[in-house]
Amino acid sequence: MQNHEPQKGLDQYESIDFTSALSELSKIRDEVEDIKEWFRKHSLRPMLLFRIVGLLIIIMSISLPFLSSQKGWILTTVLPLVSLMIATLAAINSFFQWQTVWQVHRQTQYSLEYLLRRWSLEITEAKCKSDRGEAVRFAIEATRRLLKEAQTVSSSASTEFFESLELPQSLAEIKNR
Repeated sequence: MQNHEPQKGLDQYESIDFTSALSELSKIRDEVEDIKEWFRKHSLRPMLLFRIVGLLIIIMSISLPFLSSQKGWILTTVLPLVSLMIATLAAINSFFQWQTVWQVHRQTQYSLEYLLRRWSLEITEAKCKSDRGEAVRFAIEATRRLLKEAQTVSSSASTEFFESLELPQSLAEIKNR
Protein backbone atom coordinates (compact mmCIF):
# COMPACT_ATOMS: atom_id res chain seq x y z
CA MET A 1 0.00 0.00 0.00
CA GLN A 2 1.49 3.32 -1.09
CA ASN A 3 1.38 6.36 1.11
CA HIS A 4 -0.09 9.24 -0.94
CA GLU A 5 0.23 11.89 1.76
CA PRO A 6 2.36 14.89 0.77
CA GLN A 7 5.68 15.24 2.58
CA LYS A 8 5.14 17.09 5.81
CA GLY A 9 5.94 20.78 5.47
CA LEU A 10 6.81 20.57 1.79
CA ASP A 11 3.57 21.98 0.42
CA GLN A 12 3.93 25.12 2.52
CA TYR A 13 6.74 26.09 0.12
CA GLU A 14 4.83 25.29 -3.09
CA SER A 15 3.17 28.71 -3.23
CA ILE A 16 6.40 30.64 -2.72
CA ASP A 17 8.14 32.03 -5.78
CA PHE A 18 11.74 30.80 -5.82
CA THR A 19 13.13 34.10 -7.10
CA SER A 20 11.36 36.08 -4.36
CA ALA A 21 12.51 33.63 -1.72
CA LEU A 22 16.09 33.78 -2.99
CA SER A 23 15.99 37.57 -2.89
CA GLU A 24 15.01 37.47 0.80
CA LEU A 25 17.50 34.72 1.62
CA SER A 26 20.26 36.69 -0.06
CA LYS A 27 19.69 39.50 2.46
CA ILE A 28 20.59 37.06 5.24
CA ARG A 29 23.62 35.93 3.26
CA ASP A 30 24.64 39.62 2.90
CA GLU A 31 24.53 40.01 6.69
CA VAL A 32 26.95 37.10 7.05
CA GLU A 33 29.12 38.72 4.34
CA ASP A 34 29.15 41.93 6.42
CA ILE A 35 30.31 39.99 9.49
CA LYS A 36 33.07 38.35 7.44
CA GLU A 37 34.18 41.77 6.19
CA TRP A 38 34.25 43.10 9.76
CA PHE A 39 36.67 40.33 10.74
CA ARG A 40 38.76 40.96 7.62
CA LYS A 41 39.03 44.70 8.26
CA HIS A 42 39.71 44.28 11.97
CA SER A 43 42.57 41.82 11.48
CA LEU A 44 44.91 44.33 9.82
CA ARG A 45 45.61 46.51 12.87
CA PRO A 46 46.51 43.66 15.28
CA MET A 47 48.69 42.09 12.58
CA LEU A 48 50.59 45.34 12.05
CA LEU A 49 50.95 46.02 15.78
CA PHE A 50 52.14 42.47 16.47
CA ARG A 51 54.74 42.60 13.71
CA ILE A 52 55.97 46.16 14.38
CA VAL A 53 56.28 45.65 18.14
CA GLY A 54 57.93 42.26 17.60
CA LEU A 55 60.41 43.76 15.16
CA LEU A 56 61.24 46.59 17.56
CA ILE A 57 61.81 44.10 20.39
CA ILE A 58 64.14 42.05 18.16
CA ILE A 59 66.12 45.06 16.96
CA MET A 60 66.50 46.54 20.45
CA SER A 61 67.41 43.14 21.93
CA ILE A 62 70.11 42.67 19.31
CA SER A 63 71.51 46.10 20.17
CA LEU A 64 71.94 45.29 23.89
CA PRO A 65 75.36 43.60 23.61
CA PHE A 66 76.66 46.52 21.57
CA LEU A 67 75.25 49.09 23.98
CA SER A 68 76.67 47.25 27.00
CA SER A 69 80.17 47.43 25.49
CA GLN A 70 80.02 51.24 25.27
CA LYS A 71 81.13 53.77 27.86
CA GLY A 72 79.73 56.95 29.29
CA TRP A 73 76.17 58.14 28.80
CA ILE A 74 75.36 55.29 26.39
CA LEU A 75 76.08 52.76 29.13
CA THR A 76 74.43 54.77 31.90
CA THR A 77 71.43 56.21 30.03
CA VAL A 78 70.77 54.60 26.64
CA LEU A 79 71.28 50.97 27.74
CA PRO A 80 68.78 51.20 30.63
CA LEU A 81 66.27 53.04 28.40
CA VAL A 82 66.52 50.42 25.66
CA SER A 83 66.15 47.65 28.27
CA LEU A 84 63.10 49.42 29.71
CA MET A 85 61.60 49.85 26.24
CA ILE A 86 62.10 46.14 25.48
CA ALA A 87 60.38 45.15 28.71
CA THR A 88 57.55 47.65 28.12
CA LEU A 89 56.93 46.58 24.53
CA ALA A 90 57.01 42.89 25.50
CA ALA A 91 54.52 43.52 28.31
CA ILE A 92 52.20 45.54 26.06
CA ASN A 93 52.41 42.88 23.35
CA SER A 94 51.61 40.19 25.89
CA PHE A 95 48.76 42.15 27.44
CA PHE A 96 46.97 43.08 24.23
CA GLN A 97 47.71 39.71 22.58
CA TRP A 98 47.76 41.14 19.07
CA GLN A 99 48.94 37.83 17.63
CA THR A 100 45.94 35.99 19.09
CA VAL A 101 43.52 38.68 17.94
CA TRP A 102 45.00 38.60 14.45
CA GLN A 103 44.84 34.79 14.28
CA VAL A 104 41.28 34.57 15.63
CA HIS A 105 40.03 37.28 13.25
CA ARG A 106 41.68 35.68 10.22
CA GLN A 107 40.48 32.18 11.10
CA THR A 108 36.95 33.47 11.61
CA GLN A 109 37.10 35.32 8.28
CA TYR A 110 38.27 32.18 6.48
CA SER A 111 35.59 30.04 8.14
CA LEU A 112 32.88 32.51 7.14
CA GLU A 113 34.23 32.59 3.58
CA TYR A 114 33.92 28.80 3.46
CA LEU A 115 30.35 28.92 4.77
CA LEU A 116 29.40 31.55 2.20
CA ARG A 117 30.89 29.52 -0.65
CA ARG A 118 29.07 26.42 0.54
CA TRP A 119 25.80 28.40 0.72
CA SER A 120 26.32 29.58 -2.88
CA LEU A 121 26.88 26.01 -3.97
CA GLU A 122 23.75 24.83 -2.17
CA ILE A 123 21.72 27.65 -3.75
CA THR A 124 22.99 26.56 -7.16
CA GLU A 125 21.87 23.05 -6.30
CA ALA A 126 18.45 24.40 -5.25
CA LYS A 127 18.11 26.20 -8.59
CA CYS A 128 18.58 22.85 -10.35
CA LYS A 129 15.65 21.23 -8.57
CA SER A 130 12.66 20.69 -10.84
CA ASP A 131 10.11 20.91 -8.03
CA ARG A 132 9.60 24.55 -7.00
CA GLY A 133 8.57 23.72 -3.42
CA GLU A 134 11.56 21.44 -2.97
CA ALA A 135 13.86 24.15 -4.37
CA VAL A 136 12.52 26.77 -1.93
CA ARG A 137 12.75 24.36 1.01
CA PHE A 138 16.31 23.43 0.06
CA ALA A 139 17.34 27.11 -0.22
CA ILE A 140 15.74 27.96 3.13
CA GLU A 141 17.50 25.05 4.83
CA ALA A 142 20.83 26.10 3.29
CA THR A 143 20.31 29.61 4.63
CA ARG A 144 19.35 28.31 8.09
CA ARG A 145 22.59 26.29 8.16
CA LEU A 146 24.59 29.32 7.04
CA LEU A 147 23.06 31.50 9.73
CA LYS A 148 23.49 28.92 12.50
CA GLU A 149 27.07 28.02 11.57
CA ALA A 150 28.07 31.67 11.08
CA GLN A 151 26.76 32.44 14.55
CA THR A 152 28.72 29.48 15.95
CA VAL A 153 31.92 30.60 14.22
CA SER A 154 31.53 34.21 15.40
CA SER A 155 30.73 33.17 18.97
CA SER A 156 33.66 30.79 19.15
CA ALA A 157 35.95 33.61 17.97
CA SER A 158 34.86 35.74 20.92
CA THR A 159 35.11 32.83 23.33
CA GLU A 160 38.58 31.88 22.11
CA PHE A 161 39.80 35.47 22.46
CA PHE A 162 38.47 35.98 25.99
CA GLU A 163 39.73 32.60 27.16
CA SER A 164 43.23 33.57 26.04
CA LEU A 165 43.28 36.76 28.11
CA GLU A 166 45.37 36.71 31.25
CA LEU A 167 45.73 39.20 34.03
CA PRO A 168 49.14 40.87 34.25
CA GLN A 169 51.36 38.88 36.62
CA SER A 170 51.18 41.36 39.54
CA LEU A 171 47.36 41.56 39.34
CA ALA A 172 47.08 37.78 39.19
CA GLU A 173 49.18 37.49 42.36
CA ILE A 174 46.99 40.04 44.19
CA LYS A 175 43.82 38.25 43.07
CA ASN A 176 45.13 34.87 44.33
CA ARG A 177 45.92 36.16 47.83
